[in-house]
Amino acid sequence: MALKEATEKDYEALIGFWNENSGWDIISREIWDKRFIQAPHGSSVVLFVEQSNKILAMLIFIRCKISMGSKLVDGCRPFASILSQSVRGRMSVIKYMVQLINFGFKTMQKKGTDIVLMLPDPRWKPLLKFIDINVGEFPLYKKDFSIDFDVSCNSVKVIDFDFNQISELWNVIKRKNIYMVLRDPENLKWKNSHRDYKIIGVFKKEKLIGIATYLEKIENKQVQICDVLIPNDTEQEFVFNEISCFINREYRNRTDYKKQVILAPKLFLKSLTKSGFVLDDYQFVFAFKRLNKEISKKALSISNWYLSAND
Repeated sequence: MALKEATEKDYEALIGFWNENSGWDIISREIWDKRFIQAPHGSSVVLFVEQSNKILAMLIFIRCKISMGSKLVDGCRPFASILSQSVRGRMSVIKYMVQLINFGFKTMQKKGTDIVLMLPDPRWKPLLKFIDINVGEFPLYKKDFSIDFDVSCNSVKVIDFDFNQISELWNVIKRKNIYMVLRDPENLKWKNSHRDYKIIGVFKKEKLIGIATYLEKIENKQVQICDVLIPNDTEQEFVFNEISCFINREYRNRTDYKKQVILAPKLFLKSLTKSGFVLDDYQFVFAFKRLNKEISKKALSISNWYLSAND
């Protein structure tokens, strides 16, 4: 059994492995390149387990930038943990994935990466106890759709990811003492390009004061709110009221959707509850590891982070 870092000559075999074993979408070389090779911060690092010329498992480390107040550091997030159908089972997960993740830590550290972060499926949480990584949880909050919801939400507009005021919004937020994946216009557009995310803006007169993206999750009968950016803390409650009102208006007469949901970091929790969101029965697992010990220990406190479900 060998742990390997993929090169271009391995991509076709790995794409075939994805299509046969992931249970997700069927991808082509063009889609592979767009998602993983042409990412804004450099080509992703693809690791795999091979035995007797057969791929048994793979894991992709996508490069990203992490904003830590006024400082940008190099980060990555593990993605697409896939096991061959021929080796599935609890012991195989531990055997192959733990080795791949630890191999990934060493590989990314050698490449100068400062921090690894991940939002794994909660079913993977037991696996994390076998890995040297910090683990916390973010609660999911919900708001049921209602035909009686009567706020006007006239300040909300559908915008696009190239809207010029997004950069102004980000330039204010990036100076705050919040840890998050970089959400400047280029990265915001790229991270939402792989699925059918829509983006809306909240305005006061003609000034953009907040944005959010959202995605239909028909399998869960919910609309998932992501990438909320609100530079002025005093406007959080107003912005959340407007966002939730707009989404409610779009979906309240549809029987296939029951609620809107949002991952609730500490900095938004008070405003979310005032806006009518309540705790749902789901916890997002957040795991992160410092590869560069010069990174502040504040990075180890989950209360300092803003995350959304599509991170």
